[in-house]
Amino acid sequence: MIPAYSGIVGTVVTLALLGLLIYKIAKRQWDMLSFNTIFLVGFMQFYSFALITYWVIMGDEAFPNHTPSDASWNFMSTMMIQFIVVYLVAYRLAKNFTWLQKIIPPIDLPVSYSGMLVVLGVTVGGILLTTLAGFSSLLEFFVIMVRPAFCGFAVGLAVVLVCRQPANPLFWIVLAAAFVFGVVVSTTFQSGRRDALGIFLSALWMAYWSWLRYRPVKKQLSIVAFGSIAALMFLFAYTNMRGALTPEQSTLDARADQLTDIVTGKVNPLESKNTKAVLLQDACLYTCYIMEEYPRTHPLVPFNGLAFFITNPIPRAIYDDKPVAMGIQVQKHLNAGGNLGIGIIGHGWAEGLYIGMLIYAAFFGVVYRVMDSAIRDRAHNPYFLAAMGTGLGHMLALPRGEVSLFAVLWFYGFLSIVFLMWVVKAVLGNFMAAAGFFDWGTDQYGQPGEWEEMNKRREQGIEDDQPELEDAGYGEDVTYGDESFVAQRRGDLGGA
Repeated sequence: MIPAYSGIVGTVVTLALLGLLIYKIAKRQWDMLSFNTIFLVGFMQFYSFALITYWVIMGDEAFPNHTPSDASWNFMSTMMIQFIVVYLVAYRLAKNFTWLQKIIPPIDLPVSYSGMLVVLGVTVGGILLTTLAGFSSLLEFFVIMVRPAFCGFAVGLAVVLVCRQPANPLFWIVLAAAFVFGVVVSTTFQSGRRDALGIFLSALWMAYWSWLRYRPVKKQLSIVAFGSIAALMFLFAYTNMRGALTPEQSTLDARADQLTDIVTGKVNPLESKNTKAVLLQDACLYTCYIMEEYPRTHPLVPFNGLAFFITNPIPRAIYDDKPVAMGIQVQKHLNAGGNLGIGIIGHGWAEGLYIGMLIYAAFFGVVYRVMDSAIRDRAHNPYFLAAMGTGLGHMLALPRGEVSLFAVLWFYGFLSIVFLMWVVKAVLGNFMAAAGFFDWGTDQYGQPGEWEEMNKRREQGIEDDQPELEDAGYGEDVTYGDESFVAQRRGDLGGA
């Protein structure tokens, strides 16, 4: 059992972060689904809430691979507080770094029904081709790495079509097919859960940004909670069977059979071993190990994460001495049976002790603020939203580690989608604009000037006084736009 101090710190930090999320979302200062909120939820799961579960559930059970001292638990818990404070301060201060958004490439394609169906067809066709065809080992590795991102992208666009025309059965069929196929493909030739979880999160992400964001917070919460519970039940059930097949055995047919067992109820998602496997996360445990042993028995590894991120695409056959993931290094130190998640705090500590930990906190605070600001400023572009919303399973798991690997998987998935969209635009641009064009900004979000002004006011925490919003059926907590915008939207959104 961990010491009471660590359990209490975990409880306080969890309650404080939950309170902050509720307050910011209720005030419409933070979006319910953003890179920031996903990071904070992941941080709670793998650090603060994990401390609670170790404190309450573990009892006298032995820790796997390593048993930290009470002093290590207490020190790590104190560092956890400092990490999250620095992250939140950096996230707030980075609101003025709008110039960094220029680094993020745009995806400017015709926003039309024909365009979205063309992109969906090309994306799904590419997924099918890479799933069925054989490749050289290097190309196959890259395809397996980015294919789940394309699955999430396809699901996201299908969600947009359903949100635009919820009475169209064809779009519901497209969404169901893309979702089921995406989940199955995301579990093939691997045993990880993050890619499959990313499909659930992509659907929620696009439902929020294309529809829910402009509804009352209570409605947002109810639908996001429902989707999150569904994803959690899937994780519980899939955890029980993912290791039954080796990556080589995890073919499309084999995984489809396993997932069918989940849907038909042959697997109980609430088995105690499944819930423990999800709740008893190990990031805080191995962060303690890092703080105990670096640099006492192992040398520090400055900039290992950055070097791993840059050199990861280079085959080891060409660059044999390229950096090794920290999780694998710790696995070898402990003679553990699998890759270990040392936590984002552990990554920073192994690279530069206290200063390294603070650099990690500040860096991700700035990066996520820039990404969230870019998403808000480009929220009239469904292609960009869907591309940014792929690989969110990696973003949720990033606080656990391997930080650099999860960043690589999201980054190259996003860049691959951007590249494909540039090719599609060059070859099929005329077909995309052939029919069914809709002005995403005008129809649902107002003119660009209104959109920019709304975002500025949200950044400043300013609430607009608009009593007529409640009369229109939006709910008293919706505070966007001006009177002309509200009057224009009454008919568009039907008071939903």
